[in-house]
Amino acid sequence: MRTLLVILGIWLLLNILFVVVVIPPRKPRPSRADGGSAGLSPVPVRHDAATPGEDPPVSLRHVIIAIALGAFFSLSPPLLEAYDMLRSRLRRLRGQMQ
Repeated sequence: MRTLLVILGIWLLLNILFVVVVIPPRKPRPSRADGGSAGLSPVPVRHDAATPGEDPPVSLRHVIIAIALGAFFSLSPPLLEAYDMLRSRLRRLRGQMQ
């Protein structure tokens, strides 16, 4: 049961961090005066685009995600041990009360 909860927690964390946080919010499209849709619009060519050999600039979102994942994976074992310890102490307390 605990393994299932750990797997679900990791899956949820990855979904939240990579799907919600990494994807930038959509910008609203400018409204057209005629109100019709023209299908596909041409993409403007950027002449100042970076060459493939250059690294992209550091994103604050990616830094936050890296720190959150590092903290989660480094804190998981101590938290699981604390959970096991509390569970065993609660079982002993219940045994003494009965």
